[in-house]
Amino acid sequence: MKTKFLAPYASALIGSLLVAGCGSEENVSQAPISVYVPFSINALPIPNDGYGFDSDHTIAFPVENQVEGVDRENFYRSSDTVYAALDGWGLCVEPIRIPIASIDADERYPLDSASLVNNIMLIDAASAKAVPAEITASGEEIKIACQQALNSESRYFLAVSDRVKTQFGEPLMADASFTSLLSRDEDDLSETELLIKQQITLATEAYQQASGQGNVIYGAQFTTQSVYPILDSIIEHDASASLGELTKINDARKYDTYQTSLTMPYYLPFTKEDEASCLVDEFDPITACPDLYRWMKPESGGEHLTKTNTLPQSTSLDVVADIHSPTDWDGKQPLPVVLFIHGVTADKNAASLMVKDYVDQGFLVAAIDMPYHGERIMYDREGNEISAQVDKANFINIASPLTLRGNLTQAVSDNLSLRYALNKVSWTDPTNVHLVGHSLGGIVSVMVSEMSQQVEALHFNTVNFVVPGQGLVNLTLTSDTLGEETEQAIKQSPDIQRGIAETLVPQSCQPSDSNETCILSLREFESVSEHNQITVSALEEDIYALLLPDFKQGIQASTDSADPANFVQRQNMAMQPTLLIEAVGNCNASCEVGEYLPDFVVPNSSPDNVMTGTDPLVTALNLGVIRGSVIDESGTGLRVMIRATVGGHGTYLFPYEGPMDEEGKPGIPDTEILDEVWNATDTQQVAVASMVISDGGEVMINNLDNIE
Repeated sequence: MKTKFLAPYASALIGSLLVAGCGSEENVSQAPISVYVPFSINALPIPNDGYGFDSDHTIAFPVENQVEGVDRENFYRSSDTVYAALDGWGLCVEPIRIPIASIDADERYPLDSASLVNNIMLIDAASAKAVPAEITASGEEIKIACQQALNSESRYFLAVSDRVKTQFGEPLMADASFTSLLSRDEDDLSETELLIKQQITLATEAYQQASGQGNVIYGAQFTTQSVYPILDSIIEHDASASLGELTKINDARKYDTYQTSLTMPYYLPFTKEDEASCLVDEFDPITACPDLYRWMKPESGGEHLTKTNTLPQSTSLDVVADIHSPTDWDGKQPLPVVLFIHGVTADKNAASLMVKDYVDQGFLVAAIDMPYHGERIMYDREGNEISAQVDKANFINIASPLTLRGNLTQAVSDNLSLRYALNKVSWTDPTNVHLVGHSLGGIVSVMVSEMSQQVEALHFNTVNFVVPGQGLVNLTLTSDTLGEETEQAIKQSPDIQRGIAETLVPQSCQPSDSNETCILSLREFESVSEHNQITVSALEEDIYALLLPDFKQGIQASTDSADPANFVQRQNMAMQPTLLIEAVGNCNASCEVGEYLPDFVVPNSSPDNVMTGTDPLVTALNLGVIRGSVIDESGTGLRVMIRATVGGHGTYLFPYEGPMDEEGKPGIPDTEILDEVWNATDTQQVAVASMVISDGGEVMINNLDNIE
């Protein structure tokens, strides 16, 4: 988001509110209204290969070549224009949206839903078949929600026909510009116009081949971005990772803890050396700490990582790795290893909560901190902490989507560096290594597992994902825990607050004034009266609603190459032994006080996107549900999931979530309930441990009351 877009939005919204307050129902037309798909060569609906591609294989976006310096960086940070940094379009993890508009009317009416089926198609160019999708329409857009992620580096077509009807029975119409383009002689077209016309023709032919009926009134071709090439190059480069000498730091009654230094490649641009030039500033955070909002750049030069420029610049980084062991281990005997990945705001110490079942069976448990977590927190020049614990946005950096992509990529790289390094020491059994990830660690683990499949040195005997999810942008926004926090962070962002200030207090917020001056003036305006507070709050709500669809689509597209939704093919093909735990609660249609809620952090599903949450990830991984103990009879290892009913998101590690309280949230368990949730924690830990210790041959459920 950029400030220059927000002030006009605020002004327009205030005008709309005033008109709505003074208006009359007499202005509402009762006559049938014609509806069309807006089309312009200079502002094509997204996704669309009509934009073309630059010489670096990124999407050629309008005015990209006209911006330089800081403005250019902001151009790539904006969710509206970040596509210019990508080597292809999104993979439909967020729904595809095609705009519609009324002809000579302000009213908006939804299309006839019965007319959408088979008359709007997303077509796979390789198979010439329609992609399974849920298609809906409001008065402003057609929405195509895919049932699974599209293939990367693949060509697709969109087609909408005049068999689609308005609620008045009128056919959906083509834009005059669309019709004109198709009717003009090719000799009269510019190179861009000719390219777009050819793509529309291909989309029309694909629609007809897929048995589509009627005349195509909107068609487009788009090519999806690459997913694997960048991480493949990173993983190859990570083979240099190594571990130092073991140092015992703790003798405990149940296990010992050692530490060692993991030396590995570090690809993020914000390093310890940059702390001196960074200042945490609520009014102008990017200007005050620019490296925190920058992203991975190619080692060989250029601005963006693409399928033809895959390896990012890197430095060498030493991080502390914790190694938990049996109490009688001598630090020399080779032992099997469980690699544990923690969740957001946690750290590697979380491994201590699940370690006992493994050390008792002669395993080591290894863990490192993710970027901005634990011992890897950063500080600005005044000593202010920059960590996920202080602000989740330091890791989940939606203010700079390419940075968010990089943070996730680095987390995957770090743990595969650790996996590489475990092969090089004498005190591990490199043929017996397992993966366990919880929450964000479960999300990262899905991608770690995927990227391990084609490198023998990275092999995991089993992978275990506890409460993971996919579709990370909408997942965050629809999370009962993270959603409100993220929404408020967007509404309170300096860009939106300044945009409102330029509209409501223009005398105190001129273009030459700083963000701090403008935002403090707005806060003073709010403090004057409750009416002013309501006005500002209403504008925040309306601007947020206006920006959200494009915001989600742009950020998700830029993070598709770091989202579990797009990292399942290799592990599915390899039949990787897998156990997944989903927290489903024990509510029925609705939850009542005293019942256990579904996952309150990572939603199992989302009402506005079938690609969001744990459920679609389970489907993508092709996992079977088990409802009791099970033993593998195939000889290839189990690929299953458990639906846990007692506790919640964190129960695998600690029983802090009780049944729903009067506020509709997970309550704090009292003494009686605590025993029940402790039992659920034990059930989940025993299930994962049995999967690991049996090498994927068995999952033991010790209490059926804790699963569905």
